[in-house]
Amino acid sequence: MIPMHIESTGGFQAGRLFVFDDLSSTNAWLLDQGDSSIHGDTVWCQRQTAGRGRRGRHWHAPGELGLTFSVRIDQESLKERLPLGLFGLAGALAVRESLKHFGIASHAKWPNDVWVSERKVCGILAERRGLSNVAVLGVGLNVNTAPKDWGEHAYLTPPTSMSMESGAAQFIIHDVLTAVLASLNTTLSLSGKA
Repeated sequence: MIPMHIESTGGFQAGRLFVFDDLSSTNAWLLDQGDSSIHGDTVWCQRQTAGRGRRGRHWHAPGELGLTFSVRIDQESLKERLPLGLFGLAGALAVRESLKHFGIASHAKWPNDVWVSERKVCGILAERRGLSNVAVLGVGLNVNTAPKDWGEHAYLTPPTSMSMESGAAQFIIHDVLTAVLASLNTTLSLSGKA
């Protein structure tokens, strides 16, 4: 797959932002890049067809209504090697901080979710291959999704979105991505050199 375009992330180090119309999984694509990617590289797609959560669960991201992206984090860029699970928590805290910017109060739910009230708004998946010093952090955030957009999918807990929590306001997905990347940069800076 060829990205639609590549630009500077502007919010996470000197990494590049690879933008796709659709991908099966942003995490899988970034992991497949191996040494051709660099710390801070981010891949964002409009539609993700085979997104995953923890324990192989499917992440349903309808159309261009949500934000699905992954970012590469090199362990050497941090003061200490972090356990993989802490990357998920760092991602959840970054999303929580960025939601504040849009006037939405949320909380991180261990180990890798962000909830608003009693509904899930975001899932995060941190992965690495083998003993690699590279972690890939995937984020799936419901942005402009409405209940009708989830169709017949069954959820243990009904999901929510930024739009639903803001009285049906519509958000510019790129603006949300920029806010989350800036928050992630700050969150990781608190514990390392990122």
